[in-house]
Amino acid sequence: MEKSSGDAIAKLAEMASPQCTVLRNGNKMVIASRDVVVGDVIIINTGDSISADLRLTDVIELKTNESLLTGESVDIRKGLEAEDYDTPFATNLCFATTSVTNGCGKGIVVSVGLDTQVGKIASQLKKSSKGSKLTPLQVSLNKLGGLIGLIAIIILIFIIVLAIIIKYKDPAHANKDPLLVIITIGVGFAVSSVPEGLPMVVTITLSAGAKYMVKKNANVRKLPAVETLGCCSVICSDKTGTLTEGKMTAINLVTFCKHSSLCDDSNNKLTKTFEFYPTKGFEPYGGLFDVTKMTEENKSKICVAKNENIPYDTVLYNYGNPENNSIDVYKTRTLMLAAYLNSYDTTLSKDVKTSKWKIQGNMSEGPIIVASAKVGFNDINTMVQNESRQRTISSSDQSDDTNYQTNTFVTNKYIRIDSLEVPFNSVRKMKIIFYKLKTENKFEHISFETDNKRAGEGNNKYTHIALIKGAPDKLIQLSNYLLEEYNGILRAALDKQINPKEKQILIDSNLSLSKKALRVLAVCIRPLTDNDIIKLKKLDDANERLNFFINCSSSSSNSSSSNSNSSSSNNNNNNSNNNNNSNNNNNSNNNSNNNNNKMSDSMPIIIPLGFIASFDPPRFGVKEAIKTCREAKVKVIMITGDQKPTAIAIGKLIGLISDNENKKIEDGQESYKAEAIECAELHINKNPNEALLPDDILDDYTDNVLIYSRAQPEDKITIVQSLQRKGYLVAMTGDGVNDAPALKAADIGVAMGINGTEVAKGAAEMILIDDNFCTVVSAIDVGRTIYSNIQKFVCFLLGTNIGEILYLSVAVAARMPFPLEALQILFLNLMTDGCPAVALSREPPNDDNMKVPPRKKKKTNNDKTLVGLWNYTPYYF
Repeated sequence: MEKSSGDAIAKLAEMASPQCTVLRNGNKMVIASRDVVVGDVIIINTGDSISADLRLTDVIELKTNESLLTGESVDIRKGLEAEDYDTPFATNLCFATTSVTNGCGKGIVVSVGLDTQVGKIASQLKKSSKGSKLTPLQVSLNKLGGLIGLIAIIILIFIIVLAIIIKYKDPAHANKDPLLVIITIGVGFAVSSVPEGLPMVVTITLSAGAKYMVKKNANVRKLPAVETLGCCSVICSDKTGTLTEGKMTAINLVTFCKHSSLCDDSNNKLTKTFEFYPTKGFEPYGGLFDVTKMTEENKSKICVAKNENIPYDTVLYNYGNPENNSIDVYKTRTLMLAAYLNSYDTTLSKDVKTSKWKIQGNMSEGPIIVASAKVGFNDINTMVQNESRQRTISSSDQSDDTNYQTNTFVTNKYIRIDSLEVPFNSVRKMKIIFYKLKTENKFEHISFETDNKRAGEGNNKYTHIALIKGAPDKLIQLSNYLLEEYNGILRAALDKQINPKEKQILIDSNLSLSKKALRVLAVCIRPLTDNDIIKLKKLDDANERLNFFINCSSSSSNSSSSNSNSSSSNNNNNNSNNNNNSNNNNNSNNNSNNNNNKMSDSMPIIIPLGFIASFDPPRFGVKEAIKTCREAKVKVIMITGDQKPTAIAIGKLIGLISDNENKKIEDGQESYKAEAIECAELHINKNPNEALLPDDILDDYTDNVLIYSRAQPEDKITIVQSLQRKGYLVAMTGDGVNDAPALKAADIGVAMGINGTEVAKGAAEMILIDDNFCTVVSAIDVGRTIYSNIQKFVCFLLGTNIGEILYLSVAVAARMPFPLEALQILFLNLMTDGCPAVALSREPPNDDNMKVPPRKKKKTNNDKTLVGLWNYTPYYF
């Protein structure tokens, strides 16, 4: 009925580049990818598809796109040393099937074929396909076929023995050889015992079901999967784009700033929240307003102002209006500018043909680009022309300000240093972009000069800025200074570090937004000197730049020698103590300046500007679909990469979990399980780099957990296997190459039709054309209906066969002429009985179709008083 996992493996093979450039015997030559061997030196350039796993020996601004392997759309910067040796996708390696998006380089082939990372995935697919899985329907039909065969043999032997004993002769053919008559009788009985129309009707039914599912936006690749969905007991679903629309919109903006007189004054708030409005998909029209004034009446007035092209300030004060001047406007616009510049490789444009706005680049940065337009950092006319770019300096000419491209007015002020970028990945959970400041010691409205002149001492002027965007739980912990309002200006409070009370306020603000089902991004800045930039340029590895960025600073120009750097690094604790003493005592100006320089050496200046909170609305009908699953006793599990509070809030919003998200399970031991956990908890010491917990503990988790946050693709197969050990029939959704083993291991693999890779689609039994969770639930309903109808027509066909056996047996026992020839019986079974059976297969679903539990893989029946074979048949279904 269907192909094996060979389709998925074939897709993996097709992903290999047909040709590549290698160095052999000092000569450059182009060879077929299949001829590459371990030890070859491959030359790679922008646009090339990599043919094998390479260890890099030479790189020039090399970036690759590994989204097919990792699921992350952000390009990965490559270097000669690995950033993290524990990750399977080290940054000093390039991997087969990935593509070069920037730069060039050389590498030595270390793995080819099935030894590559993508080859290992293919091996997992091949391994999981050994002894191809039988669906519940196939198991049931196999059992039924065995039963029918056994009964047919018994009846055949019985009738032949009976005919011999009574010396049966066919009155209609008295001259025939008695032995030939008995053989003919045996064949007739054998034919009448077998429902020849059953395979035909089952195939027609499954095909019709598959055709109907296409109308419901589900493309079934393997026919038995149509019915298998009927006994699905668990659906493991992605969040973004499946349970939600996948169109995040910035809703709230939170700024962090204290007054110079704040201290312990509770009347002054450290945080202030604003709201973007209107928020309609990716449309860049709207403003930024005080959240406390966003009543339904004011929202209606703002919508009217938008439609009539009236300034929003006529309704409410628009903090996104560049023409307004206030300290809050400075805070909000500076925060949005930092986020906008950090998201330089994502653009917003309008399709002239469809008049729809669309994001090109990283979808997670889409809300930032849209929000930036609402505060005036994007020229909407330019976006319509689809030409939004930002000003950059190439690494080969980093000191030349003339080497740039731009057509947006805001980015003329800031020049990006592309070679120092620290790209986002699932380990770092942050992205760092470096820009040159147009004015020393000043970024937009923020001044880095303070009373104690920490900035601006000698040559230690801040000439560059690092813009950081990432996970709030990580960036809050790294933050150590705040902005402050001082005499009507916005400045960095570099003379006083953030205290635990202030940091807790930031943590609570993140938690508050996450509980509203908002995805929160923190935005921070770090001022840098020329000396810092010089040191960063010497670090080829992004992880080294990240460590330098987080752990130490070298703002003092006096620390240029290696000995002084080492000394400064070894005496950080002493320097910190000196700083504390200098803050508590009034020393001389020279000592004070000296201590401030020491503080600069020992601790980086990381200033949180605020949060941008985006909302990815649930798909229409998802809440009702989950309610339907609950009534049908089908468990729904959500797997997401978001932080836990956001995942819980979304789970509550769609009705997946109740307000009481945690529950305690008593099993004789002290154990505490929650309906939502981070996937790190599935590993020893809650460390995702360590081994998994024992199977019994894992099974205890998966039997109760409904939401998995901070999930990686490899976590999916762990969850699937654990659920299957507990006896569940699992449907798993996925879209990336790394998801393919989990899709293959699941009883029903469901790939995304819009965002799914070809490998994922090849490994799946069903493809969601619209990437919508509701489609899976509709498919389960159809699957249950098909199974119910199969039961009906199987019982009908077996009933007609039993009738034939009865009247043939009576004819032999009464020595009557044989009523039908074997060929006639065959025709009756195939055609006369087959057509009514097809009609039965098109019966509408029962009223309680989605209100009863799914049948189990190995269903048992305690009813031993079965009357007739047609009543006994459901035992096998």
